[in-house]
Amino acid sequence: MTIKTGTIKGSLAPHQLARAIGLGRMIAGGGFLLAPIGSTRVLGLDTATAKRVSFLARMMAVRDVVIGAGTAAAGRGAE
Repeated sequence: MTIKTGTIKGSLAPHQLARAIGLGRMIAGGGFLLAPIGSTRVLGLDTATAKRVSFLARMMAVRDVVIGAGTAAAGRGAE
């Protein structure tokens, strides 16, 4: 099966899209990793709850950074 790429004018190639998604995920994960309380407050949690779930936010942040790095690396290999 052949996949036709670049059919829409101005669209990203699949490897560029993979890198962009990976980079975005790493940035979002980095934000939650560096400021878990502030990031969860932006999502609508009150301060007390944000402090209680900061450990969970950091765990999810590490997961997102690693998944983002893997996605970006996969996009790099597809060139």
